[in-house]
Amino acid sequence: MSSNEGGLDKAKLFSSKELEIATDQFNENRILGCAGQGMVYKGMLPDGKIVTVKKSKTTEMPLLIYKFIPNGTLCHLIHDPNEEYSRSWDIRLHIAVE
Repeated sequence: MSSNEGGLDKAKLFSSKELEIATDQFNENRILGCAGQGMVYKGMLPDGKIVTVKKSKTTEMPLLIYKFIPNGTLCHLIHDPNEEYSRSWDIRLHIAVE
């Protein structure tokens, strides 16, 4: 995870123990989905922040920790055929780039 405090980007490194606690030992009930080379889990940090943790299939340590964003996946947001909330290609490309 990173934050922009005082105009500086800061990254937070987590120990494997911290991530095990956050995800309840990578409990299968916390699985949000499978992404590329690993499983994605929902977790909660000691400060109460909800995060997603991508645990790689090929290494012991997770690769990425993101702030949890509800309401589906990025793939769903870009490809959802729901006509009530259709998105232009410009919007879809903007989402993908961001």
